[in-house]
Amino acid sequence: MRPSAVVRFVTERIHRLFRHPGAPGPAVRLTLLATVVALAYGWTLGTYFAADDFGLVGRFVTFPWSSWPGLFFRDWSYGIWEPQVSELRPISALSFMIDGRLWGINAAGYHLTNVLMHFACAVLVMLVAAEVMDGHHGAALAASLIFALHPVTAGAVVWVSGRVDLLATAGLLLGFYAFLRYRGGGGWPFRLLAWVAFGFGLFAKESALLLPVLAMAHDLVSGRWRDRRHLVLAPYLGWAMVLAFYAYCRSYGMSAVAADAIASVGPGGMAMRLPQRVIPYALSMVVPPSLLLQVKPVVMEYVIPLAVTGLVVMAVIVRLAVAGWRRDAPAIRMGLFYGLIWPALATLPLVVTYLSFRHLYATVAGFVIGGVVLLARQVKPGAPFAAVVVLVIAVFGTQLAFEVTRYREALGQSRQIAEVVSRLAQVAAPGDVVVLDVPRRHLEMWVWAWASPFALRPPFVEHDLIAKLVVIERPSVYRRPDSWPRPGTAARLERASGSGWLISAAGGGATLRRLSDEELDSVQSGDILTGPDSFDDVLDRLARPE
Repeated sequence: MRPSAVVRFVTERIHRLFRHPGAPGPAVRLTLLATVVALAYGWTLGTYFAADDFGLVGRFVTFPWSSWPGLFFRDWSYGIWEPQVSELRPISALSFMIDGRLWGINAAGYHLTNVLMHFACAVLVMLVAAEVMDGHHGAALAASLIFALHPVTAGAVVWVSGRVDLLATAGLLLGFYAFLRYRGGGGWPFRLLAWVAFGFGLFAKESALLLPVLAMAHDLVSGRWRDRRHLVLAPYLGWAMVLAFYAYCRSYGMSAVAADAIASVGPGGMAMRLPQRVIPYALSMVVPPSLLLQVKPVVMEYVIPLAVTGLVVMAVIVRLAVAGWRRDAPAIRMGLFYGLIWPALATLPLVVTYLSFRHLYATVAGFVIGGVVLLARQVKPGAPFAAVVVLVIAVFGTQLAFEVTRYREALGQSRQIAEVVSRLAQVAAPGDVVVLDVPRRHLEMWVWAWASPFALRPPFVEHDLIAKLVVIERPSVYRRPDSWPRPGTAARLERASGSGWLISAAGGGATLRRLSDEELDSVQSGDILTGPDSFDDVLDRLARPE
């Protein structure tokens, strides 16, 4: 076959994928989407746990089914990160419990669950986009593929504990899709589905609170509710009942969702945080997060000019869109709603949290749908539209390929550390001293932050090394850095009479070596566990590897 014939064949097939309205069929669309997700994230099945994973997996791998209902009324971590965190997430806990029964501590199974959740969310993006675009299945497929490959989604998919964002977004998207179908005359089954989905997402993570807000904004922008005015309040009444039950569950000793965070920051701090959070988050819609992290100091230095520039750009986009309002008002309204209003509403609550791009998982869904809606309006259907979609997919796919490099390295380092810890468990004797020189993060990705003591206890190792040995770890690796060192560690260190060991991961890998008698004496001498900088003092006394 001639090269020109091959190019023509491929072009025709791509054209068929994205043409309006029918082809390809559902089976082809789902198969293509599943293949793309597998190619993008299948590699995670060969990686390991990191950070919070150790505490959560260790807690729920054998957590009794009979105790699960109690998680509707208390911190889902069950106090393992004392004091309790203000997180009511029984659905997320249930996912860990199911994985624990299926996979034990086989990390591949947990990562497989995350990949399947990401696929499910991409399918929901396809369904919402198809509903918005009146059955334009080619454009809906484009939206799902772009979402599946968007680099911002990497954090939620690759990190096992990031599944809380996957679960909450799945509930939000399913609830919003059911809401759209109900507004379109779908009847009470979709109204019921919208309520159930909201409860599912809300009890997975608090971010699902966004669903009624998005629905209300959609009603105002689209005016679709006018077709069924007698039922306009029906979805909101059900969501209000779900929210009332959620508030009742939280009333058992747990604070409001964001009250503590807002109170700790204060109004002035909130005003300062707004541009510091919103600008990096807005840029991450088109710029890889890893690049933003590298230029973060510059972004923070010029936060005001960037904010003004962003507002000007948004005004220009709105002006250009409004210019064609009369010609295609519904498409313009929907493009602006999903491309600007949805991301803005989804991002504003993140001002009260720490900066993390995985929190934008639901934001990306709306942004991508809005972008495809506007693209379909501006670009001619057929080959031109398919060409632009393929280009966008290629750009985001390339960005994702670079983005996952740091995740792969961090999770690989975590596995190496775990293997060295397992080796230590075989050779160390009770009472030995262990200096755990492992990183909290690697290239801005979690490695062993808050992993101790969980990663040093069953089920990750055969015996409880915390009880068997005297472990001195980096404060940020301990479950509560503010309370490092653990009570009694200094006294146990002084009485230790065994050997000394150093686990080091400073060079990217992980090594284990026995301390010399002089090194062990230097570690045990003096009052060395007095504050956050004490661990560095310990390392200064050791001959660390080159």
